[in-house]
Amino acid sequence: MRKMGAAAKMMLISAAAQKWNIAEKDCKAENHFIVNTLNNDKLFYGDLVALASELEVPNQTKIELKKVADFKYIGKTLKSVDLKEFTTGTATYGIDIRIPNMQFAAVAGCPVAFGSVKSFKKIRQHKFRVFHRL
Repeated sequence: MRKMGAAAKMMLISAAAQKWNIAEKDCKAENHFIVNTLNNDKLFYGDLVALASELEVPNQTKIELKKVADFKYIGKTLKSVDLKEFTTGTATYGIDIRIPNMQFAAVAGCPVAFGSVKSFKKIRQHKFRVFHRL
């Protein structure tokens, strides 16, 4: 996994260097961006994916792994603000919330992949207190 991540990072750096027409050594990866160290311009990883996907995957012998001392999250204790609620089953999810005058919607579709609806049963509106058609 580390090698794949490092290879992807190298490809993103190469793509940014090509885009800026600078050397790869003048680029660095930082917080989801490739940074141009010459002028501090930044490119978001997502904006480089198309260009990076056209590049050759680096040879395994050229892949440079991040030093363990430079890990930001791996091996660190991170505080979880809602771990107790999740593990005890007391967490409140969006589906658990009810607010005044809340309306519900259901989208019905064909239960078969790539199928189409042949017919449907129209529900009479008077059975519902409030019924909106979308």
